[in-house]
Amino acid sequence: MKTWKVLLVAFEREHEWGKELREILAASDEPHFQLQFQTDEEQRVHLSAKRLSIQLGILDPALTFLTFDRVPQADLLGELLEAVGERSRGPPSIVVVPTQSPKEIMQIVHQGARDVWPPPLRAVEVLARVGLWLEQAPPKEDETAQKLKEKLRLDEFVGQSPALLTEIEKIPAVAVCNAHVLIRGETGTGKEICARAIHDLSPRSGGPFVAVNCGALPLDLVENELFGHETGAFTSANAAAGGLIEQANGGTLFLDEIDSLPLPAQVKLLRFLQDQQYRPLGSRKVRTADLRVLAATNADIDQLVSTGRFRRDLLYRLSVLDLTLPALRARGRDTELLAQYFLHQYATKFGKPARAFTSEAITSFNSIRGQGTFANWRMSWRALWRCPRSRSSVPTRSGWLRHNRAAMGRHSKP
Repeated sequence: MKTWKVLLVAFEREHEWGKELREILAASDEPHFQLQFQTDEEQRVHLSAKRLSIQLGILDPALTFLTFDRVPQADLLGELLEAVGERSRGPPSIVVVPTQSPKEIMQIVHQGARDVWPPPLRAVEVLARVGLWLEQAPPKEDETAQKLKEKLRLDEFVGQSPALLTEIEKIPAVAVCNAHVLIRGETGTGKEICARAIHDLSPRSGGPFVAVNCGALPLDLVENELFGHETGAFTSANAAAGGLIEQANGGTLFLDEIDSLPLPAQVKLLRFLQDQQYRPLGSRKVRTADLRVLAATNADIDQLVSTGRFRRDLLYRLSVLDLTLPALRARGRDTELLAQYFLHQYATKFGKPARAFTSEAITSFNSIRGQGTFANWRMSWRALWRCPRSRSSVPTRSGWLRHNRAAMGRHSKP
């Protein structure tokens, strides 16, 4: 039998709705609840919100109940609901308050409450409504996945699928080697996060981590950006300047979208990887740099090699060690975790109450999770967050699902 964690905080001086609710939930056999009950009669805004935030962090509940014996002040309720949304990625926050006023109920909902229950509380109705909310509770990462990512400093990764964990479990072994690494994966799979983790866990962690997107470098300036130049090397070179290799000396150079490097720059990079020596533009002196190169690509680089657009010998040098981060379609129910993560992220970014997806919306996500990249989905979840309801319901309205199914299909691989 699954046990659901519930936090119940009573802000009451007279009628004890909180204790009544606790007795109803404690008497339930199915579902079974682990209850954390506390009272706060002082109702001092900042102190109350801070206490609530601490309790949320400790318990990580599936549901949060706030009970009042009168309609609370807007500032108190606003800070409490904000604390719920910030600390626990938006678990349903249910407010029990003695009011029948539609206006007051809507004001509470607009402040971020997922539901408002006016007393009296009847056991049958309470358990039925709690059951509906638990069906829609966002999935949580299991403890094994959380501990692994904390150990590897990969807290930014959201997910617990075997395909993802299999790859990130390799990072400690990869980090302690001094060999160059090629990280493969579609856009948004977390290649730079992996690269930073490799650097942070490596003997070079005390040195610089320099990241550059090769696809963003102007073609005529690639070599200058990598190797630097001397005074007078070209028309506008009024002073000598070090390149990225010099900046990363003693640490790690991360070359994202390595497949974008033009062939002349590939030749020079290959030579540097062979003996750690390079020559800035316009210089006759050979310099040495001690660094590790981590490269990443979202392209089929083996295909680029077969068509002559990427050097086979450079690929060989870069891929001494290899990581392949799984695409969204290979990560199973991570879709749900990511959906809730982005929904909460955008709510926080735009200063709005956190929301939850309905079970029907999650079913719709799962039905098309094999389509599209992380970038497609991130923008789709952002668009869905803008829906005007207090909960993000079925994403088929206004043609949202049909539009994004088509868009994702155009960008997905066969």
